[in-house]
Amino acid sequence: MKPRELARLLAARIPCWAPIGLPEGRQLVDVVLRSAGSSIDVTFNHVIVSLVPLTIAVGHAGVAQGELAFIDRDGGRELGTLRLRRAPDAPGDDTGLSFLEVDRGRHACLPTGLRAWHRLLQARWRHDGGFRMSNTAVQHLALFYLRPRPVVLVSVDDGENDNLFPMDLIGTLRDTFTLALRSTSPSVATLRGSRRAAIADLPLRLQATAYALGKHHRLARIDWNSLPFEASRSMEFGLRVPVDAQRVRELSIECWYEVGSHHFFVCRVVSDLTLGSEPRLHHTCGIHRVYRQRAGSLPWREL
Repeated sequence: MKPRELARLLAARIPCWAPIGLPEGRQLVDVVLRSAGSSIDVTFNHVIVSLVPLTIAVGHAGVAQGELAFIDRDGGRELGTLRLRRAPDAPGDDTGLSFLEVDRGRHACLPTGLRAWHRLLQARWRHDGGFRMSNTAVQHLALFYLRPRPVVLVSVDDGENDNLFPMDLIGTLRDTFTLALRSTSPSVATLRGSRRAAIADLPLRLQATAYALGKHHRLARIDWNSLPFEASRSMEFGLRVPVDAQRVRELSIECWYEVGSHHFFVCRVVSDLTLGSEPRLHHTCGIHRVYRQRAGSLPWREL
C-alpha cells in the first residue's frame, strides 16, 4: 500500500453503515452457510432476529453451529465471515428454522493492520430504543451488512393506532418474509393486533425523508397530514404508502416470536406490486464501501 493511501485510511472515520442506491435485483454479495462439513447458499434465506443478543435465523432446521461467509459475487473473494452458535433461549426446531447467536466475526475489506484501528474509531452505537450494543456486537452487525440490505417504510393500522416507520431488519426466509422490530416499539402491539402490514421500497432520493421518519418508532399514532409526501392506499389492505414507492408488498403475519430485544414477525406476502425502476435505498457497511473504492469503482449510486 502506498504511504499516501495508508495515511488517508488511518485518518478517515469509516462509518458503520452507508446509504446507497441499488437497482431492483442487483446482487453484489452472496451468503453461504458453512456447517457440519457442508456449504449451503443462504443469500435469500437468512435474516436478523434480534440485536441484543445479536441473533440470526436461517431457513434450515437443526443447525447447531457454523459460519456465514459473505462472498463478492463478481470476483469470488470472501469479504468476511460471522461465526454462529445455537441461541440458547430461542424457539425450537419445530419452527423449521435455526436461531443462531453471533459469536465471532472477521473481514478482509481493510488491510490487517487497519482493522483494529478502525474498530477503535467507530463510536459505540446507541439505538433509539435506549438499549446499548457492545462495540463487538456493533462490529458483527456491520459485517452482516457486507451484503447490502434494503430500507423500507412499514405501514401498520389496527383500526385504532396507525404508523409509518423505516426498517431494514427485514428479509426472506424460505417462502416467508420477516420483520424484526424492537419489543419496546408501540407498533409491536399494532402488528400483533392487525396481523398485517405493507412495506414500501424507497428510491434513494428519499433517503433523508426515510431517516426523518425514524422518530415514528417511538409513536403509536402519527399525523398523516404532516408527512412530507403524498400517500396512496395499498392494493389488498388499504394501508397508506408513499406514492413514490418503487415497490409495495403487503404482508399477512402468520406468527411471531420474542427473541432477545426484538419481536420477530414471520409473514406471508399477499401482494407484490412494482411501481418504479429508480435505484432503491439500501444500507451497506462502511468497510464494504472502502473495499469497493479501493477496487476502483462503486457499483451503486450515492447522494
